[in-house]
Amino acid sequence: MKEVVIQLNRAEVVYDLQFATNRIARLVSLDKDGKQTKINSSISAEGKDNDDYVNRLITSAVSELRSNTAWANAEKSGSVVDNNLSEKIGRWVFVFKVPMSWRGNTQVLGDKIHEYVSNKVTAGWLKMVAPGYTQTYREEADSALNDIKHELRKDDPEKTEFTQL
Repeated sequence: MKEVVIQLNRAEVVYDLQFATNRIARLVSLDKDGKQTKINSSISAEGKDNDDYVNRLITSAVSELRSNTAWANAEKSGSVVDNNLSEKIGRWVFVFKVPMSWRGNTQVLGDKIHEYVSNKVTAGWLKMVAPGYTQTYREEADSALNDIKHELRKDDPEKTEFTQL
């Protein structure tokens, strides 16, 4: 077995969340004359006052990802988990054990992990402020999770036995 290490940066997830929510805010906050309405600020995830909630959304998405990929997780040691969030959360590291014959791509795996967490966080945010826009992000997160599992399971086709019909 070998280890594959992926780092997820909070700043990049927050950027994606803010970008998506700002675009949605712009879309839904124009009146019939094209002028912005007050709804804009309630949809956007920008602002320091949102940091604690955004951290909780990210931490929850990371926990769900770890749970869904536990079979490949190299960090299986017992650890104490508490529900306190540090204000200095900046990155999460995923360490996966894969066979030496693994044919996955670490860049693809990293991109899919980022995509999963970003979409999961955006769906969580939109669920609170604009529920009608949540489904697309949930579906994208689910798709990314399937892609992560697929990427982790890629193996050398010559080492895989196929049954002939």
